[in-house]
Amino acid sequence: MSEQTAPTTAAAEMTASYVASMDAKIAEAKALIASELAKPGIACVTSSFQTECVALVHMIIEQQPNIPVLFLETGYHFPETIEYRNRISKEWGLNLINLEAKQSVAEQEAQFGILNKTEPNKCCQLRKVGPLFDGLSQYDIWFTALRQIGRAHV
Repeated sequence: MSEQTAPTTAAAEMTASYVASMDAKIAEAKALIASELAKPGIACVTSSFQTECVALVHMIIEQQPNIPVLFLETGYHFPETIEYRNRISKEWGLNLINLEAKQSVAEQEAQFGILNKTEPNKCCQLRKVGPLFDGLSQYDIWFTALRQIGRAHV
């Protein structure tokens, strides 16, 4: 019986250590958020409604419930992404602001063809970068989440 108890005890200790480590990281993140929100200026958070973004939004709205949550509406999202965004926004009472390109997908494709296939950089400029920077122009403080895959490029 002691052989079975030892791995269980070790696993419980590892789990407790992991939970304590995560709690410390969350506390550190919340303190950083509070210090940034205490600065003068208007804050916003961008969210793609991926895991990392949703966790960040949750921590921020605990401290500033009405913070603008900016979403890049590219016109190319999966319907499930939009449904999830809408559900979370409704359940959490988010101050959701959709940032959109100047042209609809149909208008852009009529003028340039299917840019996400032929000129992806131009497509990103028109549907993501331009609308993002336009939307951010009225804010002084910007919170955003980076996925692990995005870190190598920063």
